Amino acid sequence: MALLIDPIPTESCASGEPNYLDAVWAVLAAGPSPELRRLHLDCTAEHLILTGSVSSYYVKQLAQETVRSKCGGRKILNCIGVRAAAVVEA
Repeated sequence: MALLIDPIPTESCASGEPNYLDAVWAVLAAGPSPELRRLHLDCTAEHLILTGSVSSYYVKQLAQETVRSKCGGRKILNCIGVRAAAVVEA
């Protein structure tokens, strides 16, 4: 089950910046990997929180760097999990 990005601001995020998560979502949606569109965003007054799961540490880092320009002075908490690769036996 994939978590989708929720562009609806949380209460702490909505004060003074009603379109903050919408702007971050737009950056992720336009990002280079389709996996970025399956992440979940949340924020507090001090943090932008990324959650969900991706296939590699590269995509995890890509998500973080993709939203960095829109973090608005918030610290980015990258809580994205990396799925274990399936082992194929020969």
